[in-house]
Amino acid sequence: MRSLPVLTILITAALLCAPIAATADFETSIERTAAKGLQVVVQVRIDGTLENPDATPSGSGVIVDPQGLIITNHHVVQKAKRINIRLHGDDADYTATVLGEDARNDLALIRIDTDRELPYARIADSDKLKPGQWVVAIGNPLGLVSTVSAGVVSHVARETPEHIIPFIQFDAIIDKGSSGGPVFNLDAEVVGIVKSGADRGIGLAIPSNIVDDFMRDVLATGEPQNSWIGVGLQPLTEELAEHLGLSAVTGVVINDVVPGSPAEIAGIIPGDILARVGALDVDVGEAEEVGPFIRSIRGLSPNRIYNTVIYRRHEGIYQPFGVELTPITKPGSPPAEIETAYGFVARQITRQNYRSLYLDAPKGVVVSFVRPGSSAETAGLAANDVIAKVEGGKIENLDDLEAALKSVPEGGAVLFEILRADRMWLLLIQP
Repeated sequence: MRSLPVLTILITAALLCAPIAATADFETSIERTAAKGLQVVVQVRIDGTLENPDATPSGSGVIVDPQGLIITNHHVVQKAKRINIRLHGDDADYTATVLGEDARNDLALIRIDTDRELPYARIADSDKLKPGQWVVAIGNPLGLVSTVSAGVVSHVARETPEHIIPFIQFDAIIDKGSSGGPVFNLDAEVVGIVKSGADRGIGLAIPSNIVDDFMRDVLATGEPQNSWIGVGLQPLTEELAEHLGLSAVTGVVINDVVPGSPAEIAGIIPGDILARVGALDVDVGEAEEVGPFIRSIRGLSPNRIYNTVIYRRHEGIYQPFGVELTPITKPGSPPAEIETAYGFVARQITRQNYRSLYLDAPKGVVVSFVRPGSSAETAGLAANDVIAKVEGGKIENLDDLEAALKSVPEGGAVLFEILRADRMWLLLIQP
């Protein structure tokens, strides 16, 4: 009986040490992932754009092949005159060539030529990612190279007003310059490519499965071969199916239809239940299943008409529709936009985003991207600013904006009137 106190002490000590051991293992996993990830993350620096030869924006990228293949964002290298790549621990600049771009999914595949094989990252299956899972983001925010940040996955299929593809939402800290950088799981595999984020702990990443499909298509054909239907989706839950009077809980809810898309042309409307596309049965009951289904649509051959079955809840019947899926790179499919000489990209406001911009109607022009270090950024212009007037002239579309900027004397400053969160601001942008 005298040994009981000793046994109690040993058990108590073991229990107290368990959290310490778990914490040490976790920190080791983060450190190991960071060490491997730093070897494959690159800095992407632009030496002038077609619109602004003096522009020098920068971003991030990740090596995905030992022969110098690099994935980054389309908006990082868009219209670049020269792309310079700096590898980890190497002060030399390597000139990159663009192999393929996907404007809708904001992806670009570029390549550098070296005399050696490079370390590279493997691409993971992003469909296996779960909320709460730890990830590590590495990039070059605000020009601070090789910055490591860790966080958890907040959502695996986050949709935004301007994008149809479901993003991975995570809370690792990223900022300007992080765009195009990788998000790793704790096996140092790429689960996503950073699309955007801010210092509020809300980052968005393009799922790695979409990245992998894009890369394979570009290497095989020179361009993405994905099909596009043009709808926003939400899961069809058991409760929702029962309320709608459906006999089976199969399908997915269409909660948005892009104007001019194959879906709209075919007559599909928001609120319809998508049950089948060609031979593809639809069964999306959880948010995690939205991404894999969209990838299934993307994998169908474009420029073909697919017999599509829709349940129209107001009529209470299933109806067939003929939907001709178009290539995702078809001209006019992505939202219309222009890049200006002042260092910002402007996009036509659509039915998908006008409410989130505090507008009463889907018309006008919104800033979708501001290049770091540009005159627009210096003046205070930011993404999601709505351009109301330029030099007193009303701006209702991209043609109005282009005409207004062309009328400005060369070398002259431009006065912008912008709406930001329902407030008017005057910004004077120097050339």
